[in-house]
Amino acid sequence: MIRPTLRVAIHAVVALAGAAALITTIHARAKADAAFASEVRATNELARRIAVEVVLYSGNHVKSGATFADSLEQMGLDPSVAVRVAESAQAVFDLRHFHAGNLLAVGRSVTGVFRAVRYQIDTEHMLHVEPHPEGYRAWIDPIPIHSEVTAVTGTIQNSLFNAVTDTGESAELAIRMAEIFGWDLDFYTDPRPGDTFR
Repeated sequence: MIRPTLRVAIHAVVALAGAAALITTIHARAKADAAFASEVRATNELARRIAVEVVLYSGNHVKSGATFADSLEQMGLDPSVAVRVAESAQAVFDLRHFHAGNLLAVGRSVTGVFRAVRYQIDTEHMLHVEPHPEGYRAWIDPIPIHSEVTAVTGTIQNSLFNAVTDTGESAELAIRMAEIFGWDLDFYTDPRPGDTFR
């Protein structure tokens, strides 16, 4: 039989151990709650920045006979917004030179709010129009051009066109190769399976 004083001591030790475990658990929970709250704040800030800063573009090639404003309307812009964007663009670019086949893109936030318009004038210039506190702001930027020399090697199995595209290069490269060497080779009859190019 356990003496009453020993029993009280055992209960006191168990109570102290339980209290220590409870305090440790409360402290760990408080740290976890603080870390979670910090992550929630960081995630909310990131979501806010994404909504404000990220612009997702969807684009189409301009159709024959379409006007700038009509093209923007077909891409989902409100007609009054499309007209105001066109007026701003006209201030820096003569819209009579708006050509079929060129790329026109509308940028929206991740929540679908209109953010920008881009129109590729030619291979060297891009027209930009963005909302601005006083209406819309338009400007033309040069398109950065970066050239680098790379080697492409392949083996012809059935055609030069397929051999070039099999290397991961564009079909345009095959066409340009045929144009460059067209005076020396007939690319329809001269290449044979097993021929290589570099």
